[in-house]
Amino acid sequence: MRAKAFIIFVVVLTLYLQITAVSASQIILEDADTIWNTTTAYSEELTNVTSTVKIRIQTEYANTIYHNNLNPSTDLFDLTTNVTPRILTEYANTIYRNELKEITAELVNITGEVPPKITIVHANSNFYEALAFPKELINDTTSPIITNVIATEITNNSATLKWDTNEIADSLVKYGNVSGFYAESEGYSLFVTKHTIELTGLLPGTCYYFVVNSTDQSGNLKESIEYGFSTIGGLKVFDTGASENPYPSISGIHNGTITPNQTISVSKLYTYPCEGTGGHSEYAKFYNDTWSIESQPWVGYQEGGNIYFNQSFTLVVNETYNYTIRTGSYPQIHHTANLSTPAGFITCSEFRDVNGGRHGGWIPAIILGVK
Repeated sequence: MRAKAFIIFVVVLTLYLQITAVSASQIILEDADTIWNTTTAYSEELTNVTSTVKIRIQTEYANTIYHNNLNPSTDLFDLTTNVTPRILTEYANTIYRNELKEITAELVNITGEVPPKITIVHANSNFYEALAFPKELINDTTSPIITNVIATEITNNSATLKWDTNEIADSLVKYGNVSGFYAESEGYSLFVTKHTIELTGLLPGTCYYFVVNSTDQSGNLKESIEYGFSTIGGLKVFDTGASENPYPSISGIHNGTITPNQTISVSKLYTYPCEGTGGHSEYAKFYNDTWSIESQPWVGYQEGGNIYFNQSFTLVVNETYNYTIRTGSYPQIHHTANLSTPAGFITCSEFRDVNGGRHGGWIPAIILGVK
């Protein structure tokens, strides 16, 4: 026990002698809660060493920085004066711009060759410039749908033609006084869905045939089937006009009567077709108790929906005539038993369709007139 106590005494004594030999300036404290400060005179050697240190900025985890201006060397001034003017920005709220005074000839030439163009960067409003483009790139290959074709406001030398399309398109009417041959045309280039074309300079008492055309903005064209109308005066015609509700329709045999309110010369019969069909008449007969006449056989669509009689005949004013008309494909039908027209009165007592069905009140939409 005495030996152990002696050893401890020796160790403590040794530590004490070592601590007392250390200068206070050599004491370093780390992770201390408090520091005990004692004034100690610096040795002459330490003073000499610090006096030779150059002025510099010293900062260690500082809230503020002590700034001491550095005097740049002449060499540094020489380098900065050789730098070309340029824009310098580092995390700036605003940018100081220094114009470049010299532009090389090559750069001037290149910029002069750049074509004008529209440039928009985060704009609130954009400048609009119409661009020309190939129509095929629109990918619209569907033609307009034409409906509700009608001839109205007919006088002795004029008529107004109207129709609708399911998309905006232009308007063109081709017409003439021979079925299937349209020597005249009238158009309107504005794109609309409600189309109106007025025809003027027409002949009085003449049957005119026409088709309407509409082309949409992608260049898709649609042409209607042939329609007809007759001007007032001159030679008279018997015209039922197109039907407002032509369906249902089917081919078959129509029987009824016609009573004109004016004397009419007849050499041909035209039948209004339903839109998109080849509706026509193949045979017609007109007769009374003492007289009858039959048409020539239908020769095909090259006649444009007309059939002809071997000779011209006359329907006398206020006389009643019987008729039998055999139709093909889908003719327009006036679904009524009695129809009043500008030229007289027409009825349908019976219609027997191609399937054998019997109907009343199916009047064919026709025009009776001369070539």
